[in-house]
Amino acid sequence: MHVRIIALVILFASLVGSAHAASKTLAAGGYHTLAIKSDGSLWGWGYNGNGQLGDGGTTNRLTQGPVSGLTGVVAIAGGANHSLALK
Repeated sequence: MHVRIIALVILFASLVGSAHAASKTLAAGGYHTLAIKSDGSLWGWGYNGNGQLGDGGTTNRLTQGPVSGLTGVVAIAGGANHSLALK
C-alpha cells in the first residue's frame, strides 16, 4: 500500500511541476488534478472517464489542458468523479 501511495505522489509531483509555478491553486480529485492559473483560467489533467476535466470529452489527459469557456475562477474542488469551480 505504501509503495502505491509513494508512486502516486511521485506521479502527481511530476505532472504538476510546470503547473504549480504558474498556478495559484491546485486541487486533486480521485484520479485527476485541477489548477487555477494566475489569470483565473482553469486547467485540468488526469483521468477523464466521467468528463471531470470539463473539456467536453472523456479522453484522459497526461498534460494540463484548459477548460474552455470558464474564466475568473476563484476556487476549485475535485471529487472522485467530478470537479467543482466557483467564479
